[in-house]
Amino acid sequence: MRILLVEDNDAIIMGLEYLLSQEGYQVATAKSVGEAERFLAGEDCSLILLDIALPDGNGFELCRKIKRDSRIPVKKPELKPYVGKEVVMGIRPEDIHAEEAYLAVSEKANIQAHVDLAEMMGSEIYLYLTYNEQKIVARVPSRTGIKADDTARLAVDTEKLHIFNPDTQEIICH
Repeated sequence: MRILLVEDNDAIIMGLEYLLSQEGYQVATAKSVGEAERFLAGEDCSLILLDIALPDGNGFELCRKIKRDSRIPVKKPELKPYVGKEVVMGIRPEDIHAEEAYLAVSEKANIQAHVDLAEMMGSEIYLYLTYNEQKIVARVPSRTGIKADDTARLAVDTEKLHIFNPDTQEIICH
């Protein structure tokens, strides 16, 4: 799978490019709206990771243009009306896993998150996490031994993701 990373910060580019290539993805980069447009005019990709504040334009405008001119298929028909629009993604705490069996099977859905708080609840730990500046909660077995201030490697069960309309709060798909 080929990913276009549109980002102007060299440190972020280096980190994401390394992580994505380690997972087997081909990564193309563009540091501006103009570079991204030139790339997309002649190349295809399966996913676009897009920064909002770019030196020569607004990432939201580029997103709208990509939507208008897109050749990237949407695989879930219920999502088609939302292409290029903001949506809210949710996942239940029990669908984020720390067990090695999940981590090994779903490597492409693994994340590294900072543990802000670990709340022991008997046989489970509730982890209050920060991932990409977003707060999430995971419920994992206490035998994992994860504690506050750790960096936890977790597997997200992508089959259990929920997508919501941000205006109506109604579920679009799951």
